[in-house]
Amino acid sequence: MFYQLAKKIREDIIARVYGLGELLPSERELCEKYEVSRATARQAFLELTRQGLIMRKQGKGTFVTEAINPHSVIYFLGDTMFLAMGLKKQGIKVNSHILGKRLLDKNKISESISEIISDDIGDRKFLELTRIIYGNNEPWIFDLLYLSEAYWDKDFEKKIICDILAENGTLILDIDVVIEPIIVEKKIADYLQVPEGSAAMLVNRVFTDEKGANSYGKAIIRGDKCKYCFRSKERS
Repeated sequence: MFYQLAKKIREDIIARVYGLGELLPSERELCEKYEVSRATARQAFLELTRQGLIMRKQGKGTFVTEAINPHSVIYFLGDTMFLAMGLKKQGIKVNSHILGKRLLDKNKISESISEIISDDIGDRKFLELTRIIYGNNEPWIFDLLYLSEAYWDKDFEKKIICDILAENGTLILDIDVVIEPIIVEKKIADYLQVPEGSAAMLVNRVFTDEKGANSYGKAIIRGDKCKYCFRSKERS
């Protein structure tokens, strides 16, 4: 419920119903308008605060702190493992188109990636999957994944990866993420429907499950479709 309410308020910010610096309705007013509980309204405000879109000022109310590009998505560090989840959480329609998939022995994987997934895998093969992730029917992300061969028959076009992992009973314990700006080459530019040489964000991900198995993902996200937000808290 609170995600739905947060989505509605976000849409109102996009539509300029509430402009930059403008006061938002109070929690009580939201409860009356949308017939939700006070807890739901509070959680919706917390979610929008986490996204960096609003700010509460003591004794004054809650204000819009950032104008939104309606064609972009805000990613937080916790979203970098499951990029499509970052879109879905913000009410963006997500689907994928598979460009190719195949099973590879470790010695057929590039040396740099093979070193990343160099745990004791024995004769286990890896699924190499390339796809385009669409947001609201536009190509936003080129995604390359190396996963366990157990995922060969999973539906990567209709489902996002975090749901597929959950259905398979896989628990991700650790994730390492490296993010860097790049300029896209022609092949990727064509996939993403942007001019060659456009700015993009490269997100490399290595994730480890409870069995100690490593998997790898490389995503290239259109520069006009995302921004990353990082927050740190002082330790007491």
